[in-house]
Parts: sequence; structure tokens; C-alpha cells
Amino acid sequence: MVTTYTTPIQVPVHVEYADRFAGYTHTPTVSHAICDSGADSCVVGKMAKVLSFTTRTAYLVGYDPQTTKSASLPIVTALLKTMSAENVPLLLQVNEAVYNKNSPITLLSEYQMREHGLVVDSVASKHFSAPGTPGTQTLYVSDVVKCPLVDRGGLMGVTLYPVEDGDEDKYEIFNVTCPMDTSGVPM
Repeated sequence: MVTTYTTPIQVPVHVEYADRFAGYTHTPTVSHAICDSGADSCVVGKMAKVLSFTTRTAYLVGYDPQTTKSASLPIVTALLKTMSAENVPLLLQVNEAVYNKNSPITLLSEYQMREHGLVVDSVASKHFSAPGTPGTQTLYVSDVVKCPLVDRGGLMGVTLYPVEDGDEDKYEIFNVTCPMDTSGVPM
């Protein structure tokens, strides 16, 4: 059975990050995906390559719903290209993400990634995550593959590069969030 949702869901996000990142590198060839510990959903922007669209949509709502509500946006499965700690390109597959196609900002929900079993240590390496234990500033996409997080003024994120035709055949793909099953329930 396939469940179809006709009413868009409302997704609270930090849309004000675009202003905080204004002074940082956002070019057609380099951007950043912010690891957001306060987000309950991922939002992919213009650096994402969409693989598929669901029949569902969502509204993005910022800190002030009266002034920061988006239009209805599709929910997708998409790829993001980044580099491992060993400087090897890889693809992050983000399932059930809201697609804000014209935005330079991509948000990766730390909660959603952790629910999928990943380890996200967004504590800066100069800070401690526990007494005497420094943060690693790392997204662990597998037991052996790590993606370094870049400190962007108190926000941690992975560096993104454009996904090019054929990248899916050249680079390893890592699911970072749970896909939905055919009933509409996260697997």
C-alpha cells in the first residue's frame, strides 16, 4: 500500500543561516552543507542532484513563521558531493529531504543522520565533547570513511562540490538518512 500525502507538512528550519554565510565561500563550484543539531529534517539546495521526487511537499518555516515561510517545496532523494578525510570524492545520499532548489544553503539534520545510525561529532576540535575528550569535528559515514567538518563561524559543515554526470558510477554513495518504505514510514 502506498500512502499519499496531499497536505504539505511544515518543517521548522534555520533559514537565517543564509545571512550568516554571506561572507563565506559560495560559488558555483564550492558551497557547504551545515550540520544542524536543531533541525528535524534535511534541506538540500542548489548543489544537490535530485534522484527522485516524492508526491509530498513541505513548507519551510524559520524563526518567525509570519515572515519566513517558504512556498510549498518538494520532498526528494538527492545526492551531495563532498570529500573524505583522505581527500577522496564521495556522494552523500539524502533521503526525505526538502528541496529548496535556488538556495545556496543545504542543511543536514544531525538528528536525522543519527537516527540512521551515523555518528556526527560537530564539536570543534578546539572544544571538549566530554571532560578531557576533544571534539573530532567529523561526520562518520561508515566505520572507516570520515568527512571532516569545517568550522564556519560556529556552524559546522561539510564542503560541497557540484555533482557531475557520471559521478554515481565513479564514486561510492553513502546513505546518510533513512529512505521511506512503500507505506510512507521511514525504514
